[in-house]
Amino acid sequence: MKYWRSLDELENTPEFQDFLHREFPQAASEFPTDLSRRRWLQLMGASLALSSVAGCRWEDEKIAPFVQRPEGYVPGKPVKFMTMMERSGYAYPVSATSMDGRPIKLDGNPHHPIGTSGSDVYVQGTVLNLYDPDRIAREAATGRQKRIYDPTDLSTLRNRNGAQTTAKTWGDFESFLGSVKESWSGNQGMTAAVLAEVSSSPSRLRLKQALMAKYPKLAWVEYEPLVDTNEMLGLEAAFGGELVRPVYDFAKAECIVCFDADLLGQHPGAMMHSKGWAAKRAPEQGAMNRVYAVESQFTVTGTIADHRLPVLSSNVPAVVKKLSDLVAALKANEKAELPVGDATEKMLSAMAKDLVAHQGTSIIAVGRQHAPVVHQAVAGLNDLLGNRGTTMQYVQEPLGYLAKQDDAIPALMTAMRTGTVRDLIILGGNPVYNMSADVDFAGALKAVVNSIHLSDYEDETSLVCSWHLPKAHSLEAWGDGYSYDGTLCVQQPLIAPLHQGKSDLELLSMLVDDSPLSGFEIVKATFSQTLGAGMDEGVWRQTVHQGFATEGGIETVSVTVAGGSSEALASWSPEMISGDEQYEIVFTAAEHLYDGRYGNNGWLQETPSFITKLTWDNTAILSPKTARELGVKDGQMIELTLRDRTITLPVSIVPGQATHSIGVALGYGRTAA
Repeated sequence: MKYWRSLDELENTPEFQDFLHREFPQAASEFPTDLSRRRWLQLMGASLALSSVAGCRWEDEKIAPFVQRPEGYVPGKPVKFMTMMERSGYAYPVSATSMDGRPIKLDGNPHHPIGTSGSDVYVQGTVLNLYDPDRIAREAATGRQKRIYDPTDLSTLRNRNGAQTTAKTWGDFESFLGSVKESWSGNQGMTAAVLAEVSSSPSRLRLKQALMAKYPKLAWVEYEPLVDTNEMLGLEAAFGGELVRPVYDFAKAECIVCFDADLLGQHPGAMMHSKGWAAKRAPEQGAMNRVYAVESQFTVTGTIADHRLPVLSSNVPAVVKKLSDLVAALKANEKAELPVGDATEKMLSAMAKDLVAHQGTSIIAVGRQHAPVVHQAVAGLNDLLGNRGTTMQYVQEPLGYLAKQDDAIPALMTAMRTGTVRDLIILGGNPVYNMSADVDFAGALKAVVNSIHLSDYEDETSLVCSWHLPKAHSLEAWGDGYSYDGTLCVQQPLIAPLHQGKSDLELLSMLVDDSPLSGFEIVKATFSQTLGAGMDEGVWRQTVHQGFATEGGIETVSVTVAGGSSEALASWSPEMISGDEQYEIVFTAAEHLYDGRYGNNGWLQETPSFITKLTWDNTAILSPKTARELGVKDGQMIELTLRDRTITLPVSIVPGQATHSIGVALGYGRTAA
């Protein structure tokens, strides 16, 4: 089988032939004509050798040996520790390999109930973040940021007063915080607010509750650019007020249908899903599963799908409704005639027959970006096919509170602009960069008197806050959280904080406790409360050793479809939009940068896109038909305007992209990375 690497190669264009036969496309024509190839290689080899010698300069580094070698310690022997990392409110169980006290490799925790040793690109790349020298804060220079990297100066706190930036210590910050907290005591925290990244950590929830009890009028708002509450709201409507999360078991599924849902790629349970899906792809072990993907642009799930239908994301609601009607018709009459007109109708008819033939052994999922009513319809469809309790179950949603704060961010912005909020503490995240452009967070932040940002890097938000506090890396701090399946996980540090960083738990303890507690004390106290009488020193040590608790997780819940849900869906009639009427822009998480937080990670920036093979860049993805209609070619710059905002991007032409759908990844355009 011959694989082609681009459309130019497939069409064998003259430009591709020229590229193919020139070893160095940019400089081949500049090869000196008066030198032999051998002499040229001799000169270039000598130049490289001399430049390498000139670059071999090491800093004077002092290494202190152990005064007493720990018992059982063998130098150079890799040791594994079970821990976790949290991203967008989901704990990812990992196994960290440490060499001589330094973490060097991360993999999945094979002992965790999810049961996979695999991990995603973000987990793999985060080791480089740990050792990134850019985690050290920078000092303001004229017009730009000048990096200050002095190994003897580990002070990474920065305080800004106008144009002046001053290096500070944690002692300085604690003194400042003490004076600020005094002002809160008089007004119960009325002028203070906390803007935090989303987290499922029970320890953070406990500290949040203690903080709100101490300062009842303090505002607490959480946000995450890539966490959408539509799925929560849709399932809440489907199950009469229950805020639940679906957990899929691909190992039991024989028919899988995904509507703009990347269950094997960007989903928090992707590793578990991939393992279950692969287990059903061995023909010698019986019938293989079948995967259908209906999506506007290629996802990881779409690339492995047995049948894939490119449609506008705007039309996914109408397609889901049609499939629901077809399944209902077949359930009522197995011999019902199904439409077989265009490609969409043929695919939906085949899907409906396959789903009805595999009742109780199928899965239907829809992307979390779609409206709540679409999730409500899919939940009802899964229930109609008897999938609940077999290939999928529901657990309580630990992030369900997000569904109740839809107006929290606009209210916070108003309070910031009017001066009601004088003190703002930002726990992680980078809202100046990745909060909705409609909000104008940077403008509202200018009116805040004291803005404090706890962050891994001195990023776009840190640079306009009055305080930058270094955040401890997940391999440097204690923590906890719930994995996708509801298991309670524990995070343990493998190395002391390299840049005096502190976790969000430790910063919250400064706000709550008269004598701040360490991360270890905070997490252990939470597990003692969660496990109750079953918690002793032996259980705690075993929990840390295996990276998760065998008890205390989120329980599976029994839900029933709400009485009025079916009636509401019966009158739901989304319209199918003609592709000739309009274009759509579909924003997705960057394959390797996520929401931009990994923009400073060279490993991830160098990782090629799984479809376009691009690195270090973002593109507007178009189908060949759309490109022909617009008269553009691969690599040509185009302008995309959505309402009153315009961006310029190069074009990537990708077969399989839905016509008139333009895919754009979030996470690029960083100015402080």
